[in-house]
Amino acid sequence: MTKDEFYKVSNKLRDENLKLFRINRRLAQIKKQQGIKAGIGSEIQSNNNSNLQEDLSDEKIDLEKDKQELETVISYNEKELNRYINKVDNNIYRDLLYYKYIKNLKWYDIADIIGYTIDHTKGYIFRLAKKELFKTF
Repeated sequence: MTKDEFYKVSNKLRDENLKLFRINRRLAQIKKQQGIKAGIGSEIQSNNNSNLQEDLSDEKIDLEKDKQELETVISYNEKELNRYINKVDNNIYRDLLYYKYIKNLKWYDIADIIGYTIDHTKGYIFRLAKKELFKTF
């Protein structure tokens, strides 16, 4: 793997996680809507309500399928990146790389976890961690 390939997989993983977040958010909305519509439907019987329930159910089925496929791809890409990150000897560098590229945490969260300031983490420590990572390629 080259640097460019690593970054490509990392960016793809970030995008896939964002898609998964959106799917989960939409599934939660559908669940809420189905609960509301079911409550309304028990009081008022209408064709429109049953059509809406069917549409929501169909969308939910499609989203669940997309979610499952996306989780498979995410898992594969995480393993791919982790294989290289785990070759880094320094535990702090390895943790930083894991949280940055696989978990996509914000710098302030990473700095808090590894116990350094934000500036030190995203500057000096991250630069050293990447240097160690790219030696493994």
